Amino acid sequence: MKKIIALILAMLMMLSLAACGTQKTEPAADAEPTEVAEPADTPITLKVSFAETQGDPKYDAMVAFKDYVEENSEGSITIELYPGNELGANADVCESITQGANIILSNAGDGLSDYGDPNFTAVGIFYTFQSADEVNKFNETDLFKEMCANVAANGVTVLSMNWVTTPRQIMSVKPLECYEDLANVLVRVPASTYATFFSAAGASPVTMPFADVYTGLETGLVEAVEAPLGTLCAYNLFEVAKYVSISNHCLAPALLCMNTDIFNSLSEKQQNALVEGSKYAGDLYTQICADTTADYRATMEANGVTFIEGTDADIEKMVAAAKEVYAAYPAMDADIYEQIMASIGK
Repeated sequence: MKKIIALILAMLMMLSLAACGTQKTEPAADAEPTEVAEPADTPITLKVSFAETQGDPKYDAMVAFKDYVEENSEGSITIELYPGNELGANADVCESITQGANIILSNAGDGLSDYGDPNFTAVGIFYTFQSADEVNKFNETDLFKEMCANVAANGVTVLSMNWVTTPRQIMSVKPLECYEDLANVLVRVPASTYATFFSAAGASPVTMPFADVYTGLETGLVEAVEAPLGTLCAYNLFEVAKYVSISNHCLAPALLCMNTDIFNSLSEKQQNALVEGSKYAGDLYTQICADTTADYRATMEANGVTFIEGTDADIEKMVAAAKEVYAAYPAMDADIYEQIMASIGK
C-alpha cells in the first residue's frame, strides 16, 4: 500500500512540474514596454555656397538656416557657411553639385535652366514676378513641382525657391538718367537671362563673380552693376559708384539646391530638416529684405550716392526689352509666360 501511495505522489509531482514548464509568464500589469531605439542617422557635413557677405540679409538668413538644420537633424547634419563665393562662381559650383559635391548652393532660379528644364529660365526674366506673394504662389503649383522633378532627374534637388529679395536696382559710376543712357554701358550680370536683357537694352553685359565687382567698378572693367540695395550696400560699392537708378526690374527669386543622390541618401528626418530649414530661412530673408530696404538707401545716401527715379516711360521700355528675352530662349515652352501667369491666377 505504501508503495502505491508513493507511486501516486511521484506521478502527481511529475505532472505538476510539466505544467509549470509550459506555463507562460505574463508581464506585470504596470511594466513599461521596452522601446527599441531607432538607428542613429549617418552624420554628414554640407557646405553652403552663396555670393553675399556678412552684413547682407542673406548672410543672416544663412546663419538661421544652419541653426535650424543642425537642431532639427539632432546634430546629424553639420552646416558650414562659405559666403562671398569662396567656393567659386555659382555656375561652377552648380556643375560640381551635379558631379556629387556635398554643397548646398544659393542660386538664382534661372541658374538651373541647363539641368533638365529650360523653363527655369523664365523665373529669372525681368518683370515676370511682381511680388514675393506671386513667387510663393508659384512655388505651390504643379508647374513648379514638375520643373523641380525634371532637374532632380538630372542631379540637382531644389530645397525651396522662396528666397525673395527686394527688387533689384542698377548702380553705376556715372548717372543713368534715362533708358537710353544704358547704351554701351558695361554692366555686370549674374546669369544669361540678365545678359540677354541688358543686350536688348543696348548695354554690354559682363559676367564676373560678385566678389570681384568692387575692383571691377574701381578699375573700369565694369561701369554698372545690378542687385538689391542690401547687396550693393553690404559690398560697400557706394565707395566706388555714386549713382543708383531705381528700375525695380527683377525680384530674382533665389533657391537652395544640392546633389540629388546625396539628398536621397539622407533619412526622412534629415531631408525634412533641410527642406523646412530652407523654407524657414527663405521666409526670414524675404522679411528682412522688406524691412531694411529704407535703411540701406539711407546708408548709401549718407555716403554720397544719388538715387535716380525711373520714369513710367523708361520702365515701359524696360518691360518691352524683358519680353524680348523670351524669344531668345527657344528651348523654353513657347507659352511659358502664359503658363506661369495662369498658375498664379493672373
